[in-house]
Amino acid sequence: MAIALALFGGLFAQGEIRFKELETTMERIALLERAQLAATDPAAIVTSLRTPRNEPVLTVVSRAVGGDSYAMNSTLPPLPNGQSYQLWRSERGGEVPAVALGRQPDAVMFSLPSGVTGFVLTVETVPTPSRPTLPAVAGARLSA
Repeated sequence: MAIALALFGGLFAQGEIRFKELETTMERIALLERAQLAATDPAAIVTSLRTPRNEPVLTVVSRAVGGDSYAMNSTLPPLPNGQSYQLWRSERGGEVPAVALGRQPDAVMFSLPSGVTGFVLTVETVPTPSRPTLPAVAGARLSA
């Protein structure tokens, strides 16, 4: 009886873990769908961040109806533990954190105030500093 109970408990825990993974995947898919829909909004500004070699690595959709901004469609390689991609917004006073993208960017939603003129992407150590500490991996000016 004890063995059966332990097996049942193990199966239940394993099922719960898989359910959480499925739930997280579904949330990521829904977020990516919202980001792609925002990119089709005529009011949206779609900005492609590019490496110094002009390779597109990240798309930022901003100023869509509803006010949400998104970073998506990344071709960036996964980073090791302890590092994270950080998106900075360029403003009159310099670079300010926009959103931490994590080790393997997928789609991230964030808010964007007015006055932003561009974006810079860096790789930073975790926790993310208040200003960029490493050279930019990619960047772009807002197109409108």
